[in-house]
Amino acid sequence: MTPRVPDSIPAGVAVHNVAVISVAARTFSRAYTGMTLFNNEYEEMDIRKWRVDQAIESKAKDVLKGMGIQSIDNDNSVDAFEVVNDPKNGYPVWGKVTQPALAYCGKHGLDGVVVIARTSVWDFMSESNQSFSGAGIYARGPVRSVSVLHLVAEAAFIDCKTGKPLATRRLTTSSSDNISEVTKETPRMPSPMIEATRPMAQWTDEQKTRYKGMLERVLSAPIDPTLHKLLNRP
Repeated sequence: MTPRVPDSIPAGVAVHNVAVISVAARTFSRAYTGMTLFNNEYEEMDIRKWRVDQAIESKAKDVLKGMGIQSIDNDNSVDAFEVVNDPKNGYPVWGKVTQPALAYCGKHGLDGVVVIARTSVWDFMSESNQSFSGAGIYARGPVRSVSVLHLVAEAAFIDCKTGKPLATRRLTTSSSDNISEVTKETPRMPSPMIEATRPMAQWTDEQKTRYKGMLERVLSAPIDPTLHKLLNRP
């Protein structure tokens, strides 16, 4: 059995100079679950031009600065980290970024790389057997109806000596070590049900701009507590 990676790096690990790379919000999904399988809908759109990942990185760098940790400005080679996102099961595969991390560390003389990737979470709101992941809208109805915009992500501290994660932590406002409590604090906010039932091809520019703003709001609060926990800082 593969040992579980802890939520925090070991005490005493030197962290002075890092990179922050987010690939959590390259796409935006619309997932609607109806009464039957025939009513279920799922689609994605590319939102790189929304620059949500850059907003995540900027907020994270501010948090790190407050800890006394320097973070570099990223270059175009960060795209190599996108392989961490597994489209099949929705969870990050950290082993896929070992080589990109080692190359990036060597290029910039880093202690580590904080990588933020998309992950999946079960539908704890209506307690169904469904799950949702990354950035997007998740809706279920009409029974036990729920409709939210979400950012389901996981941060990892990749050690520059090995290219392996020393710690991983869900993006959350919770300080708990209990996975159920962490899950319940998944970044999200209410979104109109009627919009969740509307195909993306019908979305207006105003609607897309509003979703971009909503993502920027939900990502703000969890980054500080997540990074403090991940890097074992009070």
